[in-house]
Amino acid sequence: MGHLILGQQAQEGWGTKVVARLAANLKAAFPNQRGFSRSNLMYTHKMARTWPGPIVQQPVAQLPWGHITVLMTKLETQPELDFYAAQAARNG
Repeated sequence: MGHLILGQQAQEGWGTKVVARLAANLKAAFPNQRGFSRSNLMYTHKMARTWPGPIVQQPVAQLPWGHITVLMTKLETQPELDFYAAQAARNG
């Protein structure tokens, strides 16, 4: 989802409210589903920028979404994120 947002922003340009539109469209298309808020979509966007490659084999893939959002909010560099994600996955 984050990579789709990045691609759409690159195509349309900054300031076109891609995330807000996508959040509204997803909420309309799936009214009984949760997790399509603008803030959650911004986290997926940030995650795609932070970890541009597949995360399947990385420790971050083993963490719950709430833990990932806390790490992205509290830490700034990718080495820090990778270190704490690995520690959280290893030690719970």
